[in-house]
Amino acid sequence: MNVIPTSPKINENVAYLIGVLNSDGYLGLFLDKKRNLKIYRLKIDVAGKSLPMIKKFEVIFNETFERNVHVYDNQRWNRYEFGTSINRLRSFFKPLENGGIYPIMRFNPKLFGAYLAGIIDGDGHVQKKNNKDRKIPQMRIEICGPNPLLEIKEGIEHLTRSKVNFIKNKGENSYDTYFYVTGRNRYFLENFVIPHLALDYKKENLQKYLDLIK
Repeated sequence: MNVIPTSPKINENVAYLIGVLNSDGYLGLFLDKKRNLKIYRLKIDVAGKSLPMIKKFEVIFNETFERNVHVYDNQRWNRYEFGTSINRLRSFFKPLENGGIYPIMRFNPKLFGAYLAGIIDGDGHVQKKNNKDRKIPQMRIEICGPNPLLEIKEGIEHLTRSKVNFIKNKGENSYDTYFYVTGRNRYFLENFVIPHLALDYKKENLQKYLDLIK
């Protein structure tokens, strides 16, 4: 029997799931031509390096909604896909369309941290900057999206007092939402974000830098 939460209990795992969905996922109506029906579907499609992320999403989704959906290995395109009909779960997912989040997640460090981990695993880049005049090069986290991520800015600035900026990518209809890793946000990243990251190379890069600025 499927769970249909009308007032969902948002825990850290579900917050991470929402982050992945908002970065690499798709929610929308799909026309089933054979049955002439519109089906509300969820889909995620990633490259091989993101397999740990989509597998974590699979586990959380199945446990939360008592489903038995599996990641599909699309060998033709060398991609991994997760997709399923969510007609009976629409009450839960409807508020998440267009990158939305639940209000309870905005300023709760545990929930927002897990959500941010999902976003970073999906569309984030953990990059050192080439600052030759600095003893320790700066590092910043960049998240690419079609629009500036205002809820990310609001949450990070409220929880860490760190400045979040936007920059439009040249020649593209996309923006980078970014912030620098500093002593101000080290505690938040180390305690509420890193534990939820599924992609080891992002987790290790971030942790190594945090160790340098302690």
